[in-house]
Amino acid sequence: MNERVIVVCGEGWNPGVIGLAASRLVEKYKWPTILLSRDGDICVGSARSIPGVNIHEAMSTCRDLFIRFGGHAQAAGLTIEAKNVPEFKRRLSEAIREQAAPEAFIPTEEYDLELELSEMTEAFVDAFSAMQPTGFGNPAPVFCVRGVHTTDVRTIGKDGAHLRMRLAQGSDMRSAIGFRMGDRAANLPEVIEAIITLSINVWQDKRSVQCELRQMQAYMPGKAFIAECQRQSEKISNAMLSVLCLPDQKAESIECMTLEQAKTVLAREFEKGYQGILIGVHTLAALKLLNVHLAVMHAQLDYVLEKTEDIRGFNTLVMVPDWANIAFSPRLIVAMDGMLSDGERVLVKEKFPKARVIEVTDMRTQSSSAACRLLPDDSSLRQLYKVLRQREKTDCTMNVLSAATGLEEDMIRCGMRIMQQLGLIEYTLYPLSFKVLPSGKVSLEDSSLRAKLIRMKDEGGNRFDAGRM
Repeated sequence: MNERVIVVCGEGWNPGVIGLAASRLVEKYKWPTILLSRDGDICVGSARSIPGVNIHEAMSTCRDLFIRFGGHAQAAGLTIEAKNVPEFKRRLSEAIREQAAPEAFIPTEEYDLELELSEMTEAFVDAFSAMQPTGFGNPAPVFCVRGVHTTDVRTIGKDGAHLRMRLAQGSDMRSAIGFRMGDRAANLPEVIEAIITLSINVWQDKRSVQCELRQMQAYMPGKAFIAECQRQSEKISNAMLSVLCLPDQKAESIECMTLEQAKTVLAREFEKGYQGILIGVHTLAALKLLNVHLAVMHAQLDYVLEKTEDIRGFNTLVMVPDWANIAFSPRLIVAMDGMLSDGERVLVKEKFPKARVIEVTDMRTQSSSAACRLLPDDSSLRQLYKVLRQREKTDCTMNVLSAATGLEEDMIRCGMRIMQQLGLIEYTLYPLSFKVLPSGKVSLEDSSLRAKLIRMKDEGGNRFDAGRM
């Protein structure tokens, strides 16, 4: 990953507030950031930086591209022609990469002391009052708390911008607030570790300790992600069906390895840095096994379901990757339990032509077995179609269809995909609705999804397809 700066250009942004907006992005991503407001052929921008990156010095190497430019180590302003922005971004990334140590780009948050919730008493907070006033040159004490449960989570403020909740640890509870963290409410882990500051909140003459969240993440993120994937099993099986429905094409040969060989490669690549590795996994069984190996390697990873939105490209494990929505270009892709089809292989190679792509061959049975379990037999498919015709005009849920057909919900979703391919139905899942289409006689054999799953069953999961070398 060569990019060392976030550069975003937009039409008609208010130049008076883009400096504040750039500061917010630096606060969120811990990455040097430049926002440019374009008016015709001219862009006016503000730059904000991180410790360890002298943004003024780096931008000085691009001085010939600017109309105007000035600033200091942590902030700068510029005016530039729009046509020069791509070259500016390239040269600035190169200058920052040469100037700054790689460690400067690893998001970190320093703290003074690790505490249990039980230690966060009014007396403890009051003891720090002698340090007031805090601010520049005299920062407020910062603490770390680990293994706390999140409860009563809600958003507050205009447009739900802020996060309010309670933290629980054993029998102890404390109120917590996270400013500008409202967007994290929907996917907040059940157990977190957090960097906080402490204060006394007074409400209706009652005093209580309040935690202000500065940073937080899942506690033991690998295990937390497994638990989240177990809760999202419906979403995972539906994502797997989407991968299986990719059109089959002739795929290039892909480098194949055993699990032991892939572990050796990953260990070596992790030592090279914290960016550029993407590990794809399709099944919970493979995820659980991989989590053990990653723990032994002390691997630092982001964990995401289906897609990534972080352009910084930190090493990431993706459950059931939606390859079209991976936001960065990895240098190494490891399909830990193989790929489900040649269609998936073609998509990966086309999207990431410069990446080294590895399939782990002795883990393919995990993904192929999970995929095959989605397929109903032909008589069950006919029964499902009959039930759909009967229930078309009624309110219907997956539970109702499952009770009427005796099929698990994953099989029903697979069956509906097959019928959609055959032109028998149109449907949406969220919320569930379907329409039976007029049709003549159709053959189940015309469904590419059904044919693919039958082929995988017949081959017993020992598939090499284009992956054979």
